[in-house]
Amino acid sequence: MFSTDNASRPQLRMTGTEGADYINASFVYVRHSNTVMVQLTFSHIMQGYKQQKGYIATQGPLKNTVDDFWRMVWEFKCRVIVMLCPLTEEGRESSYCYWPIKEGESVSYGNLTVTLQSTVSYDVFQMRKFNVKEEKASF
Repeated sequence: MFSTDNASRPQLRMTGTEGADYINASFVYVRHSNTVMVQLTFSHIMQGYKQQKGYIATQGPLKNTVDDFWRMVWEFKCRVIVMLCPLTEEGRESSYCYWPIKEGESVSYGNLTVTLQSTVSYDVFQMRKFNVKEEKASF
């Protein structure tokens, strides 16, 4: 089935700041079985079940960790993000809104620029398409 291991957390590239490689996330290992294959949503798109470190599980980022969240998405080449919680629960923020709100809008998170390309609304969820681009430092 599914298993996580705290020792298998994604380690971000160092940025010269102590502790900058840490993010509160873990790789999710999927053991191959017919049961798991049925349970995996979007498996035909993500193909993550074919890889040892095909999925990463993390909490929604807070305002002060959203740059690290996008850095993880970039560094580990995450092609799909599945958010399973609302931004607010019982009147409290459960996750920072870590994406641009309006189509065509771009927001910088550290050295990454995220642009919302489109939003499609369904009955119980929304699907957003982003463009993520790394801004190279200029000297």
